[in-house]
Amino acid sequence: MKQRITYLLPKGTELDAASITVSETSLTYANAKAAAVEKRVTAGLSELPAEIVASLDNIHELHIRWSARTNYHATAPLVARLPPGLHVFFTPRNLDNATTPCPLLKHLFAPDLACHSLATFTKPPLLSARFSHASTYQFHAPLPRLLHFQTFLARALCADFKGPCVNEAAALSYASYLDLDFDVISHAVTATAYWRAGIEGPAARTPARTWGVGGRAEVGVLVEEDADGEGEDEEVKLGGLLTVLGEDDAPEGCALHAYLTLPAALFLDRYQLADAHALAAGNLVALRSLSGAQDLELPAWAGRKEWNESKSKKRKKMAPGQ
Repeated sequence: MKQRITYLLPKGTELDAASITVSETSLTYANAKAAAVEKRVTAGLSELPAEIVASLDNIHELHIRWSARTNYHATAPLVARLPPGLHVFFTPRNLDNATTPCPLLKHLFAPDLACHSLATFTKPPLLSARFSHASTYQFHAPLPRLLHFQTFLARALCADFKGPCVNEAAALSYASYLDLDFDVISHAVTATAYWRAGIEGPAARTPARTWGVGGRAEVGVLVEEDADGEGEDEEVKLGGLLTVLGEDDAPEGCALHAYLTLPAALFLDRYQLADAHALAAGNLVALRSLSGAQDLELPAWAGRKEWNESKSKKRKKMAPGQ
């Protein structure tokens, strides 16, 4: 089970690494109250209860969003909104023999949910199906609270994680929205929740921490920055500090990477690119990977059999004017 926790601070906030305390299993940010928080958990099907896995058997993709009734200030880049209530978008694996996800929805959210069959769902009109990525069926119902879902989490999923998991389920009472996503290709379920900035109380703002032995948690503390150059007002730019719990002793700055695909006529020498002076001349820090023809002693025609070469480099941040 993987976690990704992101603290999103408003533009102009000064970020000090000293305000972040990192331990083997948790991270504490002193200014967390000023940040909006997004928490994302990804679990493989083998980590989920058997009845949930069985309910997904005939579903190609399923996207669920619950939105709270309380208005909130959206923090960039998480600005998409839906009306309050439960929204469901799904596509069955077999359109000719589709089964309804209503039993799953009632099990998760409310036994009396007004969902009975595929007739309960609408089919979004498609003006052009050629490039459409819309789900086949759509459903919406009023749902003021997530109490039933929180109880399900605590009973069905938190037995192996005890304290942290139960506290996270309780904190959903203060969430502005919750997303649940599944698709047959990934064989995983992703749960994403968002809490607006300014919420107080330990029950509402649980700390960033791992859920058990072997659990992975990535934590980011990010600030919205000004877009690069004129005419780029629509660009969203974030900068800040990242930490992987259990691997990093302190937060690290976000690294800039470049992935380049080059024509076969260009030959890259990985040993030359391992030289610090050669990298510095191109404003680079490190070569992360290199694929394609790399044998200098091969004839030129042999190298051209490779369609291209790819390289992934970590770039150095440039000062203004460079």
